[in-house]
Amino acid sequence: MKTPSGLITVVSIFCFGLDSFTYKFSIAIVSSLLYLIQNLNLRLWVILTTHYGYKFETDFLYKIIIATVLTTIIYVFLNKFYNINSSLFGRRLDYKSFGLMAILVVLAPVIIFGLSLLIRDQFSLPIPLNSQGTRTILFSPVDLLVLVIFGPIYEELVWRGLGVGLLNRLDVPRKMTIIWLGFAFAVFHLPDPLGTFKIFEIWPGAMILTWMRLKSGGLFWPLLFHMSANLLSEYQPYRSLIFSIFAPNYSGP
Repeated sequence: MKTPSGLITVVSIFCFGLDSFTYKFSIAIVSSLLYLIQNLNLRLWVILTTHYGYKFETDFLYKIIIATVLTTIIYVFLNKFYNINSSLFGRRLDYKSFGLMAILVVLAPVIIFGLSLLIRDQFSLPIPLNSQGTRTILFSPVDLLVLVIFGPIYEELVWRGLGVGLLNRLDVPRKMTIIWLGFAFAVFHLPDPLGTFKIFEIWPGAMILTWMRLKSGGLFWPLLFHMSANLLSEYQPYRSLIFSIFAPNYSGP
């Protein structure tokens, strides 16, 4: 398990959480469980790689597919026998809620990524670049499958499926679930080459994802938002458009 990430999350929850110890304890335990699930998937992948020697180009795709299958099994089991009250489509939304969800899916990822670029540019923080050292990223079919399809499915099953479902069963208030599960999800992405500021880029989107799951009762809208965020922030030409709007004076590659 990403020990520093888990430790940061648990300590932060207990130091800065404003509600009862029981709620803090519940969120800390569930967050640790989610870290453990993702770590076990990683360990399994190391074993499979050692025995079968997958190529680097596609090994992460195989890893994410296997992790998605295993997580789906855990998710279905808990949903059936522990009643975490989660489904794909959730409840039927009224027109106002439907419209708000659609707007968030399209605009929120652009605004979050754009504002993070603006802050990074203003304070001379590292700018997200690709492996060739340029600010544009061109997808290969494998990248597309990992970043836009299986990656979001896997993480939504773990965090908004299992995580939100378990915290609901433990009667943790929605506000705490949105804030602290979002924080745990952001911290999970550390360490990152772009530094700890990455937390504040992921945290707002993670809170929106958790709110969508609670509002809709399902994973459909969080999945759409997650896929949209990964596509809009990484894929050329959307990526270059965001740079031109929010960081036009960026003088790097």
